Amino acid sequence: MARANAQTVTGPDWCIKAQNCVIDAEGRLAARKGWTKQNAAQAESGENIEVMFEYVKGDGTVEVISACNEKLFYGVTTLTEITGALTPTASNWQFVNFNGKVIGVQTGHTPIVWAGASNFAAITASSGTLPTGNAAVAAFGRVWAVDSDRQTLKYCALLDETKWDTADGAGSIDMRKVWTQGMDEVVGITSYGSSLIVFGKKHIVFWVDGSGSEIGIEPTQIYVNSVIENVGLVARDAYTRLGELDVIFWSYSGIRSLRRTIQELATPVNEVSSRNREYIGEYLTTGDLTKVRMSYSAQEGLVILSHPGAQLTWVLDVRYPLPGGDLRTFEWTIYPTALLSRQNGDLLFGFDGYIGKYEEFDDNDVAYRFIYHGGWFPLSPEASIKMLKRAKVAVASRVDVIGSFKWWTDFKNNMQGVQRTWEPPGGSLYNYQPDQFNYTALYSGGGGVIDKYIPLRKSCAYMRFGMEVEIDGFPFALQYVTILFEPTRFA
Repeated sequence: MARANAQTVTGPDWCIKAQNCVIDAEGRLAARKGWTKQNAAQAESGENIEVMFEYVKGDGTVEVISACNEKLFYGVTTLTEITGALTPTASNWQFVNFNGKVIGVQTGHTPIVWAGASNFAAITASSGTLPTGNAAVAAFGRVWAVDSDRQTLKYCALLDETKWDTADGAGSIDMRKVWTQGMDEVVGITSYGSSLIVFGKKHIVFWVDGSGSEIGIEPTQIYVNSVIENVGLVARDAYTRLGELDVIFWSYSGIRSLRRTIQELATPVNEVSSRNREYIGEYLTTGDLTKVRMSYSAQEGLVILSHPGAQLTWVLDVRYPLPGGDLRTFEWTIYPTALLSRQNGDLLFGFDGYIGKYEEFDDNDVAYRFIYHGGWFPLSPEASIKMLKRAKVAVASRVDVIGSFKWWTDFKNNMQGVQRTWEPPGGSLYNYQPDQFNYTALYSGGGGVIDKYIPLRKSCAYMRFGMEVEIDGFPFALQYVTILFEPTRFA
């Protein structure tokens, strides 16, 4: 849902609050899943897992890499340390898959490498000088990484992360010669189709190969194809790839789509969070933006932006965009310190020493609250007073639901509320399988939709309503709400 001003008349696609919500496969407002811890033993006495990455080995098998308390681990159910002789002073690594190995970079650190056996080790340059900056991407047969000055973009020799001298086919680009809107700095690097994308704070630079190289980009033929100005990236990990189709990123002017930014040249319409721009923008000065994490789950159809410093997570639904291209946006009351969407569809969260998997309907055996507060709407016809009679509220649940239905009238802080229990009829509405993402199974069965009439009070011309439910182990969806009223004899 889009976030509305509490004093503005809005349509049904707006709300005042949508917490711990998603849009389910039936297009209904539903409770999100929860998470279950995967590792029985808490890592590093509860220190935060700051980074998770899926390393793809040369034989196609995978390992999950984690960084926690200045140490490195692999595994999910059991975390095995592979720090080795390294002595990192922070855990804010960025990892990339390269030529059957996993390579990590971090500000002020020599890049590190792991080939799936023994421990991580610092890369030793066989030629040239290794970059020691904070961002990298493996693309077009090379590792591209920024140096510690945040201006020099270096690339290694073809398929060799140890060679960084020009004589071996490596090289560098001075981004100070490229910025068009004054000095900037390299914040993130990614690839998009056959382009190399360099994000500054207020620039996006597209590098392409004019010769049409068979590997995508030949550095000796590289040139700037375009520069998008006054749009950039707020932090290194505040972007995510949507497969091969798009890149979603958090800029200082909202959450944006790279594909639409290219098409529309940084006009406001390329935002996917325009209805929430000011609200999300309030948190640009809250906490440490270097700890922000973003990930895309194709399985769930969600872009997740976790901001631990603000103790907030924003979730954007990519399956049901609003007219104009905005994505429905929700808040979750969990804020993972690491995010990982795996090839097998699993969505993993990093917490205080635990890896959590997005599944079931409680947060590691703790209930959470589904909250929806809608925006203001007129009772037709407008500008006339009506007497509220009752609301017909239909929900989907396989168990008894104790919910609070609330309503407000005429832009006043005059909340009325009643608590009711929705009991499912015979049969099971949800044939729920907690270890399987299968909406046909999740929402099938003979139970049907549960509806209940709720008596309303007050006379008004405008109203808004909300629903709150404790989620403790089972799915829940708000099917529909019908407001019944009748005209009065006074205006």
